[in-house]
This record gives sequence, C-alpha cells and structure tokens, in this order.
Amino acid sequence: MIDGKLFDKLEYIARTLRKNNYPFGGIQLVLSGDFCQLPPVPDKSAAGAQIPACFAFDSKTWPQCVGDPIVLKKVFRQKDQKFVDMLNAMRFGKMDAQTTLSFRKLSRPVQYDDGIEPTELYPTRNEVDSANTARLAKLAGQPKDYPAKDSPGRDEHGNPFPFERVERALRDMVAPKKLPLKVGAQVMLIKNIIQGLLVNGSIGKVVGFYKPRDAVAMGAQIALPELAQGVQNNPAVEPMGTQEREQQKEQREQKLKKLLAMNTVWPAVQFANGPLMLCVPLSFESMNADGGIEAVREQVPLILAWALSIHKSQGQTLERVRVDLNRIFEKGQAYVALSRATRLEALQVLNFDPAKVRAHPRVLEWMAEHDSKVPDAPDGQVSNRHDVDIDEDLELWQDIL
Repeated sequence: MIDGKLFDKLEYIARTLRKNNYPFGGIQLVLSGDFCQLPPVPDKSAAGAQIPACFAFDSKTWPQCVGDPIVLKKVFRQKDQKFVDMLNAMRFGKMDAQTTLSFRKLSRPVQYDDGIEPTELYPTRNEVDSANTARLAKLAGQPKDYPAKDSPGRDEHGNPFPFERVERALRDMVAPKKLPLKVGAQVMLIKNIIQGLLVNGSIGKVVGFYKPRDAVAMGAQIALPELAQGVQNNPAVEPMGTQEREQQKEQREQKLKKLLAMNTVWPAVQFANGPLMLCVPLSFESMNADGGIEAVREQVPLILAWALSIHKSQGQTLERVRVDLNRIFEKGQAYVALSRATRLEALQVLNFDPAKVRAHPRVLEWMAEHDSKVPDAPDGQVSNRHDVDIDEDLELWQDIL
C-alpha cells in the first residue's frame, strides 16, 4: 500500500542521509504484499484536490531498486481448494457464472452455538463506529472505560519527544485511546498471546470485570504474551540465548506478581477457541525510521469487534465473517473483505454483485509482465503506467482513515 511518490521520497532520503548514490543508499530492501488488495490511499494537494495515487511499482526509482519479484503461490489462510479458487477469481476480477452463484449462496444465515457473532466488515470507518456504538448501547448498564496510558519515546540525548510528535505517532495506533466495554461486549484481541491459539484477530466476549487475583482464583489466565519459544524451532531464526530467555521469564514473573497485587478490575474474555483470559494492559510501541521508539501506548489489547473496517481488516484472519457488499466502492475491496475468512461455512455474504468485484487494470498489467498465469486486464483495459485510474467515488476514502 506504499504510494509510488512516497517510495521515491524514501529512496531519495535514504541516499541523501547515507551519502551513498546506490539505490536506497545501499540499503537492502525486502518488500512483500499483494497489489490486488486495496490500492494506496490517495493524498490531497495544498488546495484540497485529490492527487492520483500510484502503485509502488510505478515509482520512478522502482526499476533501480527492485528486481524481478518472487510470486508466492501457497495459500495458508484457507485450506479448502474450492474456496481458494473462488477467492482467486475475485482477486483477478474474473467472475464466471458458477463462481458468482457460489458466492450468492453464502447469503444464508450462519448460526453459532456459543453466542459469539461473526465480525461484520464495512467499507467505511463511520459505518464501523456506528455499528459498534449501537451494539454496545443495547447492552445493560454503563460502560466501563479504559483510557490508554501514553508516554513519549526519547531521542539520542535521552530527552522525551514533544507532545505533538507523540500524538502524531499514536494517531493510527490500533490500540484505542479510550476503550469502552460492558459485560456481553464482543471484542477482538489485537496482540499475540499464545501462538496458534490466542492471536491478533481472536474473537471473544466480555463475561465480567475482575481483579487479577480474583480472576486467577476462578480459573482464568492472565493474558500476558508467552515467551518466544516458537522462535527456537525456526531454523531461519537464531535461537534465543539462555540468558536472554531467563531475563524475559523473570520480567514476566515480576509483572504477573505486580498484577496480582493490584485492585483494579480488568475485563475477563471468553474466547471462541476456548480459554477464559483476563485482559490486562500491554505495551504498543510506535517506531520511527531509525528503529527507535517514538511513543508507547499501554492499553487493554482489545477492540470492539461486532464490526471492523475492510481497510483495518487487511492482514487479519477472522474465523467468523459477515460482509455486506452493498457499499463497496474501491477496486480490490470485495476481495480483501471475503479473503479474511478461513472457511466457507463461517462466511456470510450479503448483496453479492459481480460488477463490484474489480481488479485494478494496472495491477493486472504489471503482474502479467512477471507471471504468465495472471489474466489480462478485464475488457482489454490497459492503464497508462504513470496515469493511475481514480475511482469517481474516491472521496469515500476520507471516511476510512
């Protein structure tokens, strides 16, 4: 989703700062992504006019910085080949009658026995906020608010960054500045806790608010990230040293001891995949270009999850999904939404319209240059490399960010 103009700026900055005329100042680049998903968000000029967004591969410096891409073929999120084939048809904007019929059959309601509903995906942030606020208001009682604790990072001299810089760094942080919760609220975990079981994207329901020691007494676990033991089994990553692991273990035990002495109540969440967890505040860091910490937000690692924006769902894996495609407006948007699901059985699709399943012709053109299996642009369209097509409904992007 990096805009081509931004890519050029970053390349120039890297060359200038490093005083090195090699592309990107000699920095090795590793880029990954899927251009068939949502395109870069367009910017505005000083006068307020929309500036056409261009893809990273259409930047002026891309040819000097990046060689031929490696096309990854294996799908991990979905195991059902039929579902994979249906999503690939959406990805390239090539919908035949059979695939369209298969998607329309998904309009049927899906029933769940544990009371945890599917996450609804909407095109705009306003729709998401309205849906979550309305559902929270229907629950009995007053919401319990959890304000975030924000703190600045420090510069090379040890001085804290100014307030304005910290606010800017935390503006798009996934952890909210204020989190209102009630018993019965449907929530999503936004931090990896237990590898393969409780991860970013896990859905659950708030069942109560408890002090840590009371939660442990009733059989709940404290949601602290597990030690990075999975890394040791990865031959591509250097194993964690014994001393470093012992330090992490000691820090974790000290934090747990402090939590058990606290009188503050935190939300206990029953997750769909089993465990009852007391969710306590965790750290979310905003990093700067030098790899330093710009700002830190401590917040309960949850967000309301009756609804989520398609834009924010990119990269998420959702076990239960409901999507209404009625207000889809951008190329790649329908594909992103439906490809968050893992199984057809847990996916409900309303108002499916194959006319709204569109792939960007410039993306298809670029991909065809590097992979012969990619279909041609629909209807023979070929967009100019440096004149990227703008959707007439593009102003709706302003509702998303």
